[in-house]
Amino acid sequence: MKTKLKLIAGVAGLNLTVSAMAAGDAAPAAAPASGSEIDQLKQQIEALDQKVRVLERDREIDHDDASALAKAQPKIVIGPNGLSAVSADTNFVIQLHGLIQADSRTFFQNGGYNGNDGFLLRRARPILTGTVYHDFDFNFTPDFGGSTVQIMDAYVNYRYNPALQLEAGKFKAPVGLEALVGD
Repeated sequence: MKTKLKLIAGVAGLNLTVSAMAAGDAAPAAAPASGSEIDQLKQQIEALDQKVRVLERDREIDHDDASALAKAQPKIVIGPNGLSAVSADTNFVIQLHGLIQADSRTFFQNGGYNGNDGFLLRRARPILTGTVYHDFDFNFTPDFGGSTVQIMDAYVNYRYNPALQLEAGKFKAPVGLEALVGD
């Protein structure tokens, strides 16, 4: 960077010298006396200009390489939809989010009885979903709430096209409103 600034400052100084000489103004104290020295200055200016162009092009190439490398990297996002990781070509996606439903029963004046307060974890479902090789989707949803662990959803879906899909595993049947109403 310092070299580039020195080159630019040198070119600017030489441009001022050449401009002053071309305008017929009084030559600076260090002005060349012969035409060969002027030719040498022009050659130096051209060489410096070429070096600046090469440095600018190298910078553009480095910037392009950095942006191409950023596009080739997987993306990891933590947001309102949970944790997700996506490959650069979007053929592989994995998402982790969850559902928690809890009940708390707290009595401020328990009438002298201990043990009236309680906390119940009704639903604790980590939900792991994803896509493998762009055509295969999966979902795994265990439920850790209550007294036993259950598997709520565990399935694989093959998407040949939007009109033709094959899904196998344990999941809610997409028929009937009563089974699909949220908690």
